[in-house]
This record gives sequence, structure tokens and C-alpha cells, in this order.
Amino acid sequence: MEQEGRVILGLLSAVFVLAAAGYVWLRMMQIKDRLAGMAAMVGPMILGMLPSATLGVAVGVLLPHDLTPPTMLAVLFGLAAGFASGRPFGLAAVLEGMSAGVMGGMMGPMLGVMLGATAHLLLLFMDLVYLFMMLVLLQYLDSQADEGQSASGLLRLRFTGAVLLFAAGLCVIGYMLWN
Repeated sequence: MEQEGRVILGLLSAVFVLAAAGYVWLRMMQIKDRLAGMAAMVGPMILGMLPSATLGVAVGVLLPHDLTPPTMLAVLFGLAAGFASGRPFGLAAVLEGMSAGVMGGMMGPMLGVMLGATAHLLLLFMDLVYLFMMLVLLQYLDSQADEGQSASGLLRLRFTGAVLLFAAGLCVIGYMLWN
């Protein structure tokens, strides 16, 4: 049962990371024309680093016997996320995003593979930290884009509620699988 639980939780975590990263990337692309300076660097850096690290932990938990596949997958995802999120802002943002993606892609799998019986706890913790950071990034990007006149607040509120509900469900499932 414990191995099945690790697989289920690892897959749920990976889906969560990919969905949240996709949503934040889409939001950043919607407001890219109004972002400049540090906002154009911070977004790609966070979208390169955090998803690749969290995805790396999830894949490391799923494949605990070999560090190579989780590292390769997480690094490639970090490179792609860093490139895609930095491209609209220039080469410096691309380099920042891609290098952060490589760094996260190397750290996450190491942590995921090294974990033992408490892997589910760290995976849940990483998902919650990831959720918090993505919400802060969304708030920062929106504040930098100066979006007082759009209806994005309602969309962001719905997204936040859905993500919080998913995270709570993930925690409950994780708790039920190991207790």
C-alpha cells in the first residue's frame, strides 16, 4: 500500500505542478506588455526554478532507485519553462529562467530520491510551498502590471480557491494513504 500511495501522491503532485505552472505562465503572457525591469526577470526565474525543483522531488519519489531519469526530466522541464517564460522579455530573462530551471532541476530530484518513509510529508510540504510562491508571484506580476481596470481579480480568486481546495485534498489523500 505504501508504494501505491507514493505513486498516487507523486503523480498528483506532478499534475498539480504542471497545471499551476501553466496557469501562471499563461497569466504572465497576458500581461507581458506591461511588465519590465525586475518583473520581467523575477517571473522567468521563479517559473524556471520552483516547478523544476518541485517536479523533481515528485519524480524522485516516484523513481527512488535511480537519480538519472528524475534529474533529466526536471532539468529539461526547467530549461523549457525558463525559456518559455523568459522569451518575451529578452535574452537576459531567458538566461535567468533557464539557469534557475537547471538549478532547480538538479536539486529537486536529489531530495526526492534521498527520502525514505517520510517522502509523502516532504512532497506535501513542497506542494504547499510551491502553491504559496505561485500565488505571491501572481500577486507581484499583477501589481507590476498595474491592472486596476481588468476583471482578472475574479479569475484569480476562483483560481486561488481551486488551488487551495486541490492542495487541501492532496493533504487529506496523503494523510489517509499513510495513516
